[in-house]
Amino acid sequence: MKRRLLMIAGGVVAFALGVAVWRYFYMQQVSFPVYCSSESRFVEGNLSINARYTILFNHGSGMFSVNGVVSDGVQQGAISRQVHFNYKYSGESLTLESTQIEQLQGTDQQKHVVGRLLPSFFSTSGRFLTLAMDRDKYDNRLLTYGDLPVFYCVPRRNIDKR
Repeated sequence: MKRRLLMIAGGVVAFALGVAVWRYFYMQQVSFPVYCSSESRFVEGNLSINARYTILFNHGSGMFSVNGVVSDGVQQGAISRQVHFNYKYSGESLTLESTQIEQLQGTDQQKHVVGRLLPSFFSTSGRFLTLAMDRDKYDNRLLTYGDLPVFYCVPRRNIDKR
């Protein structure tokens, strides 16, 4: 009788341990959603954009927000836009394709500054942007453009631990 109870208890413990190990490895493979943000200033001659950029990735699509100040050296004004995109995750990189650009705030002159300083992904639908993905020492994502780290990403708690 004791042996039988020990075997049942051992089986339950082994099952629970197996489920815990499976869940851990499964959570390491769960794909997005994930939130990334950055504050950057881009300058070329008199033109500049000082903005906060946020990205939300969610199962093959996402949204890129740009909110800040744009200047042409003479005037400055607020800029706010959202870029909706589809993405493909391949190895250690993400390829984003813009599907819709919403200019929430900004003039035509400010659109010109954005077009000059940022990749066409931010101003034209159907354009691509490829970002490489690394991880920091805490296993959070770090997205880079070329050799420049541009976005720090954190998992949405209890959704993505990858």
